[in-house]
Amino acid sequence: MKGRMCSMKIKEALRLREMEINNTQISQSINCSRTTLIELFKRCDELKITHKMTAEMKDSELDKSIFPEVFKPMHKKEDPGFEKIHLELNTHPNTNLQLLWTEYKESQPDGLSYSRFCARYNEWQIINGKNVSMHIERKLARRWK
Repeated sequence: MKGRMCSMKIKEALRLREMEINNTQISQSINCSRTTLIELFKRCDELKITHKMTAEMKDSELDKSIFPEVFKPMHKKEDPGFEKIHLELNTHPNTNLQLLWTEYKESQPDGLSYSRFCARYNEWQIINGKNVSMHIERKLARRWK
């Protein structure tokens, strides 16, 4: 289904269908296209979902059963070894995240984008207590006479 309907509209559409109201009137009543409505009914028929069943279902259950592709967990790409990256940054003063990401991307072409790489590195630092900073007290510059 292209557009996702809220569970309230789904329940209402099924209720109206059971009252034998035609699809054009139902689509006008719940403010959706006839095509979307027909796809909804097709999916409900495949899953054997009736109006009576939806009354007993939680909205989240109904959404997950009718739109499972929306609720599928996304594949999370593995971290590129932030311990090693952190060590590289701290031992080599001319190294930066851009350079390390470029090396990572050469070995992992389908890996993280640069912005995700930096964000995940920052998250890793916070979780592992590596994102610490210390205030350095500086003396004001003296005037030379």
